[in-house]
Parts: sequence; C-alpha cells; structure tokens
Amino acid sequence: FLLKSYPKFVLGGFDREEIRSNRMLQTFWKHYKSNHDDHAVFDLHETQGRLGKCVPYYLHIDEGTGLRRSAVLVIAMQTVFGRETSKIFGENFSNFMAHSQHALEARMTRAQYHNAKGSTYLTRFLWTVLPKKSYSQKNTHVYWGLLDLLATECKKLMEEGVSVGGETWFPVCLGLKGDQPALIKSGAFRRSFMNLGAGRGICWECCAGLPGFEFEQCGESPTWAATVGLVPPWVQGEESPLLRIPCQPSLPHGFWKRDPFHAFKQTLGGHFGASTIILFAIDFALWKIPGQSSDVDSMLERAFGDFRYFVCHEWRGNVVNHTKAFTRQTLHFPDYKKFPYARWKGSDQMLIIRWLRNVVLNGVVLPDSITRDGQSLLYFPPKDWQAPFFKGVLDGCNASIIFFHTLHREGVWWSRGLASEMSAECRKFCVSFGDLA
Repeated sequence: FLLKSYPKFVLGGFDREEIRSNRMLQTFWKHYKSNHDDHAVFDLHETQGRLGKCVPYYLHIDEGTGLRRSAVLVIAMQTVFGRETSKIFGENFSNFMAHSQHALEARMTRAQYHNAKGSTYLTRFLWTVLPKKSYSQKNTHVYWGLLDLLATECKKLMEEGVSVGGETWFPVCLGLKGDQPALIKSGAFRRSFMNLGAGRGICWECCAGLPGFEFEQCGESPTWAATVGLVPPWVQGEESPLLRIPCQPSLPHGFWKRDPFHAFKQTLGGHFGASTIILFAIDFALWKIPGQSSDVDSMLERAFGDFRYFVCHEWRGNVVNHTKAFTRQTLHFPDYKKFPYARWKGSDQMLIIRWLRNVVLNGVVLPDSITRDGQSLLYFPPKDWQAPFFKGVLDGCNASIIFFHTLHREGVWWSRGLASEMSAECRKFCVSFGDLA
C-alpha cells in the first residue's frame, strides 16, 4: 500500500519511478555491507542486482499504557529514511546528471537523513495493537503466535517481495527497536536486568554480570566488551520466533536494537534528573529561604518555580513544557531510603537537563527574585565540598545535550570520527553518573 500510494514515505521523499530512489537504496546497501557483510539480504538480492529495489525498515515494539493505566502492546513499522533525504539532495545537488558516479554516491550518502522529524503518523505505521489481557497469563500463546505471524510476513516480504507498478520491491527488516522490557520478552532472553541473580548475567549481547565480568564497568576497556556475541542469550529450543526473519547469522541477537530514547530519556536520564533535583533542593538546600519552611514539599515547589522561570524567560527553543510540578510522587521519593527517579516526557527530560546545566552555571532563582542571581555554583559553591558534585552534574548535562543534539542533527551515516565522539559523550555521562552515585 505504501509503495503504491505513498512511496515518498518509505523512499526518503523520492518517487518510486525516480532514478534517485534507486541510487539512494544502492548507496545505502553498499555502506550497510561494510558493517554487516553477512546479512541475508546480500545472498538473496545482491548477485541478482536487486538491491536498488530493497527497502530497509525497522520494527518497533512497546508496551504502553491504555485505559486505566492497563498495558497495551503496540507493534509498528518504521522507515529508515526521512523525507528530508530528497529535500537535502535536491537543495545541494540539483544537477544530478553532471557528476561522476563516485561524487553522486558520496553526496547521496550525506543526504540520507533519519526519520526523527515531522509527524510520527508519516514515519511509524501500525501493525497491531493488543490489550494485555488478550495475550497474558492463560493467553501467552497469543503473544508468541503473533510474533510467529510477524516473522512469517517479514520473511515473505524479503524473499518474495511485493509487485507494484510492474516491478517487484523487497522490504527488508533490519531489526526490532523498543523499550527494554518489550525487547527482552520478544527475544525470550535469559540474560537481562529483568531476571537478575547470582551468575545469571544482565545483558543479552554480552556476558556482563556473569562471574568475572562486572557489569558496572563503564570505562574504555571493560572486561565484558570482548564477550559480545559469544554466548547466546536464549535457551536452545526456546528461541524467539523472530529469529526466523533473515538477518545476520554471525550476530543473531543483533536483531534486537537498543533505543537511545528509551535508554536515556525514559530511563537513565530520569534517574539522573530526579536525583539531581533532590540533591540540589534537599541535600544542598539551594532554594532555602530564611524564615520560611524548608520541608521537602516546599523546597521542591521552589525548585519547580526555578524551572518554570527557565522555561518562560530563558529557554529559546520551541519545545513546550508538560511537567506541572516537582513532587515526592513524580520524583518517586517517599523517603530517604528510596532512590529518586522520574518518567518525564522525552522533550521535558531534555528541558530539565538544560535547566540543571543552567542552574550550575548561573545560580538559582528564588520566588521573590526577578532574575537569576548569575553566580556560578561551579566556581562559587555554597560549601567547598559541594564543588565536585556541581562539576559532575555539569559534565553529565553537557554530555547528554551534545549526544542528542548530534543524534538529531546528523544523518543516517556517521564518519568514524563522529562515532568516536558520540561514544566519548556516552562514556562521559556514565563516568559522571558513576561519580555522583
């Protein structure tokens, strides 16, 4: 349907008949082969000269919340290319026929853009929605039957293709993205954070958490890095049906992809942000006013007033804040025995990270103030022993902001240098988080 009626949604904004859509796909698969040369698509279609008709896509799985906060399973398809691809190529390389093949390939590589911009209705296409009661407890066979059907359809699309306009196109599934609980369940993994225990492991990709491979290692050369792909994460005979989708035989678990949005904005970033707010508001009492209440609720209310001031008067972006308050409930902080965390919207998460950075660099805003005090907490902390904490927070905020800014700004393909820079920012955040903890 999409290839026939709305080909621009899956072909980076190009029409199905354009020679540039073929060029885009050929260029994509050439670069993809550099890193995944044993993927099944090359055995099936490369020698037949059909890679220009192979359209890559990803699956996405998530268990969201529906009516009365009950779980709902959602599986969708995501295109690889954003429609900006054709726009970027057209703006920068208008004279298509006047360039050498090598130059065209290089320019098409730079033009290929991801699908993170615009309405998700135009980049995410629903496959199924199921309420949890229909596939849990006595109905678990429905869940695995659903994945089996999905695998069958994906395999058939890749091997047999679909006929559109007298041509055969081959949609190729490159992997499954989503939040980690949904990925773990769909992969039937036996190593994950959901089934921790002595000698069980925490990661489906490597041996982290097993004896001799401490998963807390986040430096440049952790011991678990050399174990990626060595031990399958599932029990033989109980593998996921999704393994039937033709993929990369040398790294079958690589079909399941980690999602930066869920990993940071919905999880790790929420722990970092909530813990920092508690640290600043309660432990450091940055918003304490002599003669007024200093209980937890009052301090959090003043901290939120500072955040609201930042959003209304200092933030210059287009993102609108949806967070209405900082409370014990939203920060999951009933008492000092609990580690705080929050599940803000992704956009709110990054706003809060930017606000915390601004607080460290420029001080706080108190309820009766009309401007921020402008005194850097990094260089003039209330107490000298607090300085390393402010530096750790600033480093963590900077690393996450740079990472996601680069992620959204860059295209599908990164240079080795850029990939190394992104890896370094991840490492900086992990070091910062570890030091603060």
